[in-house]
Amino acid sequence: MARILVAEDDSSMQRAIERTLIHAGHEVLLASDGDSALGLFKQHDVDLSIVDIFMPGMDGMELIIRLRQSHGDAKIIATSGGGVVDHEKVLDIATRFGAIRTLPKPFAPDELLAMVDEVLRAD
Repeated sequence: MARILVAEDDSSMQRAIERTLIHAGHEVLLASDGDSALGLFKQHDVDLSIVDIFMPGMDGMELIIRLRQSHGDAKIIATSGGGVVDHEKVLDIATRFGAIRTLPKPFAPDELLAMVDEVLRAD
């Protein structure tokens, strides 16, 4: 199926996303911060990136900007549980920076898979 990069600093959320995607037949690359994610993106042919907005070091917003600058056709889903800011506002900003779709946390596995399928089909 697809090779999906997951940039998520919460280990339990990262594992849940990984299990869901692998069960659906996808190959998954994992990063816990933006710097690691950018490195993996450059090393591998990635079909889709799922990016958490709030991460240590390079955050998700900067990662989205850098992915969009280096690969204008990159398919990106931004996720956020909020933090100190309303997650809907943060995710709206993420689309302005280049995320194709957004997924507020928490989300169900079927919601994730439906969005992944939708974004992968989009051209």
